[in-house]
Amino acid sequence: MNYGSQIFVVLEYAEQGNLKWATRDQAMLVTRNRRLVKTLRLTDNLLEVTNLDSDPLIHPDRILNDTEWTSTSSWIEKGQRRAATFISRFSLADPGG
Repeated sequence: MNYGSQIFVVLEYAEQGNLKWATRDQAMLVTRNRRLVKTLRLTDNLLEVTNLDSDPLIHPDRILNDTEWTSTSSWIEKGQRRAATFISRFSLADPGG
């Protein structure tokens, strides 16, 4: 894809609402409601995403224009733990265009 390296990923587990995807080199990506929420065995890892029970992606058909969702993510970057709060704003695409 785009002349980059290829990666082989398989769905390994589905448990407690999470989908756990394994790569050939034993890394794991965890998704919930189509959102990446955790990674394991990468150089830098996403540790946690909070407020998942209020994620609008749980019911995408109910999202209205200007819906907002606030979450906090924590991750490891170059050996340092980091965290940030994110505000996601949703807008609907024009179905006619």
